[in-house]
Amino acid sequence: MSKHTPGPWIFEERVAGFDILAPESVYYVAEYLGVDCGVIDNIADACLIAAAPELLEALENLLKVHEGEGGTQHNAADMARAALAKAKGEDAVPYSHTTLPTRDHM
Repeated sequence: MSKHTPGPWIFEERVAGFDILAPESVYYVAEYLGVDCGVIDNIADACLIAAAPELLEALENLLKVHEGEGGTQHNAADMARAALAKAKGEDAVPYSHTTLPTRDHM
């Protein structure tokens, strides 16, 4: 499997869907043009998709800490909380090197 586009990812609402973008890349990560779905569902989906890199990073870190293989134990919970907040579309919990834009902060 090839590597995914590095995060952070953000989403932009469109009239009938949303785009998932990687601001440091020239490519779109995903595009969703949902005709039959309500706007609320689209935003929830966009938040979850856009949080994927942070969720992956936080989960990998938690496993390393749990298994005693390193990781950054001092901020593992903060990383997880920030990624979950972004995935849920809530205001992001500040985290050191990762900017977690939300719909209100783009």
